[in-house]
Amino acid sequence: MAAFAKFGSELDKETQKLINRGRPRLFSTGTVLYGAGGPIHVEIDNMQDAMDALTRIKVYGGWSAKSYNQPTRMARQMLLKAAQILEMDVVPEGGMNFHWNLGQIIDGHTTIEHSLPMSLYNDVITLFAASGTGYTPTLIVNYGGIFGERYWYQHTNIWEDERLMSFAPQASITGSTMRPIQAQDPDYHHFTTSRDVKSIKDKGGIVELGAHGQMHGLGFHWEILMFGQGNMSNYDVLHSATISGAQALGIDSQVGSIKAGKMADMIFYSADESPVDDLENSQKVKWVLKDGILYDAKTVNTLWPVPQTRSPLPPLNNVRLQ
Repeated sequence: MAAFAKFGSELDKETQKLINRGRPRLFSTGTVLYGAGGPIHVEIDNMQDAMDALTRIKVYGGWSAKSYNQPTRMARQMLLKAAQILEMDVVPEGGMNFHWNLGQIIDGHTTIEHSLPMSLYNDVITLFAASGTGYTPTLIVNYGGIFGERYWYQHTNIWEDERLMSFAPQASITGSTMRPIQAQDPDYHHFTTSRDVKSIKDKGGIVELGAHGQMHGLGFHWEILMFGQGNMSNYDVLHSATISGAQALGIDSQVGSIKAGKMADMIFYSADESPVDDLENSQKVKWVLKDGILYDAKTVNTLWPVPQTRSPLPPLNNVRLQ
């Protein structure tokens, strides 16, 4: 499937050359432009700083930059101006700061990563919807309450998921999931955030899913379910999970929907297990088509065009794919 990564070295530049030849297909978000100190701090005091920071990313093959905790609105605006000149995206993180979020929306950032850390009223919902800035709330690490990820640890025994445990070491799963937080649903703020997300989409805003890299393979499916918990229709949830994100980032000519000329990366479901009918079915992927090659989603064996059994997996958790 198409993937996203960060670039920032000469080795990465060579990797990008290989990617441009066709396989694997990878979209680079660029090295984070971190403004809160430490070894990865990037100081933006003037337009030259902003141009230099983004030019470095672009030279290494990046087309987008993450503006992360830049402490002044002036610095964030200079990065936006530089990105406009260089024809790049800027995707900031709000850092749980509501006032930063509002400035990022008003100033025209490509997207906002992470939820605004409180319930939203109609004024902010209307502003967000009209701005053209995409909203990636990452409900799985939802700000303003217990992370949505913890909800699924409370309500599911993920160590019983055979497919997950065939690929993930047990120690990376059970340590954080077998003794979960116990809380009532109102304590999980993602329910409120997902309703706000629906309101923004209903007013014509751009919303898209992002799972923050949480929990191998399951995080994105949980994000789908949490969008649904805000009473968004199944169709709108799946729209947000596919073409909406591609449109927000300006890559919808390559990915996000099935169309001649786009990347041949798709997932398939049985007709009686469609997520259009029930979002719970989103995990029941049957086949994966990647770059024109069809795989069985459970075994990862090649089905077409040349059937092939994949190499055996190493022993893991005493659960082996057959």
